[in-house]
Amino acid sequence: MSELIHEDGRDERRRAKQLKVCILINFVAPYHLPLFSILQERLGGLRILVSVGMEPNRKWDVNWGGLSVTRQRTLTFRETWSHPQGFSDITYVHFPLDTCFLLHRYSPDVIISTETGFRSFQACLYKLLRPSVRLLIWLQVSERTELGRGRLRKLIRRHLLGRADGVLVNGQSGVRYVSELGVPMARLHLTHYT
Repeated sequence: MSELIHEDGRDERRRAKQLKVCILINFVAPYHLPLFSILQERLGGLRILVSVGMEPNRKWDVNWGGLSVTRQRTLTFRETWSHPQGFSDITYVHFPLDTCFLLHRYSPDVIISTETGFRSFQACLYKLLRPSVRLLIWLQVSERTELGRGRLRKLIRRHLLGRADGVLVNGQSGVRYVSELGVPMARLHLTHYT
């Protein structure tokens, strides 16, 4: 996205209006809705692929607010994660099965994939087939949230993040965590919560 920054704001807006962007995410949270709505107004096309309407442990109603959202065919598994600091959390792991097919059908210029799981793996595969596509991986992590995640997960993350054109993180702790995975600062972009 930094390639869109020009001295002439009109040139930036004109180029943005030509971009087709696809966001791959678990679900649209209420705090994402304003950001995604603005992106939809400013881009040539925005498609959001969600794994589920809403996860069962959320008290939010499904609200896509006029966004162009496609619910994917997804396998979901519930797991309990025990954090090294003594608490446990119920999480849902999603395996969207049709990501590559939907990306091929939509043919985006830019893919923004959240997290470093199966959806990001498929986005990397799609980028191999279409090298002109820009892939951004969006991590909402901190050093504390990722304690005790294990070596295998770090290896997978290092591999996927190494293939992305850029990595979006939500804070300085996230920047430090992702830097430790080998992502150079030039490819890191800070995106605070809305």
